[in-house]
Amino acid sequence: TTITGVVGSSAGKIVVLGGVKGNLTYGYYDETVFTVDFGFGSHKKSEPTITAVAKLPDAVLLNGVAALPAPPEIVLITDSIRYCIWRVDTTTGAVGKVMTDEALAAPANATFPLGANGIKIYAGHAYFTNTAAGIFARVPITETGDQDGAVQILARVPSGTSYDDFAIDAEGVAYLAQSPGAVVKVVPGGAAEFVVGADGDTTLTGPTSITLPKGGKKAYVTTRGIAASGISGQVFEISI
Repeated sequence: TTITGVVGSSAGKIVVLGGVKGNLTYGYYDETVFTVDFGFGSHKKSEPTITAVAKLPDAVLLNGVAALPAPPEIVLITDSIRYCIWRVDTTTGAVGKVMTDEALAAPANATFPLGANGIKIYAGHAYFTNTAAGIFARVPITETGDQDGAVQILARVPSGTSYDDFAIDAEGVAYLAQSPGAVVKVVPGGAAEFVVGADGDTTLTGPTSITLPKGGKKAYVTTRGIAASGISGQVFEISI
């Protein structure tokens, strides 16, 4: 009943995270990793094949997902409630934890106890956001996704706002969805600036995720719906 992360894997195939909402506000069960196979080239399918490749009974809220550079069939997944990063081999179904660190956890007094959220892999590091802690950080990893050094905090969100998912371009520049209504650019050195949402701009309401087409100067941002305000979820194209 709840789908969270999605990422491209091998050619023609994507990985999707899903679970069933439980009684707690942020509690889920039957957390499962699926592959959706559309085929490729002359083997492209008229209907995709959907396969449950792994179940994570100890997971509570699988959220962000990123594929390793090689092999891309292995993915790293954040758990926003267990405050860890899981590794899942979508070919064999093997599951294991590769990281449990304080930087993935929500502060004890957090109003919304969502820790590690978005995750991306770039140049030998796993980059991640922590929504409740308000940080954007990275950690060195091995080729198989294991933690290989200390966490480095790259940016902290302004008070009253929070980071969600993000994207990283070929030069290592990150573009982060920042609630309540902004996209923020963070360069490799850590300096941050608004792309959208500065000076009271309310174009975006509740940005959740962002993706960058290869070689382009556009980004696509999803937003969440807010039923009480009559606002539907939307997809925006923005110039970067």
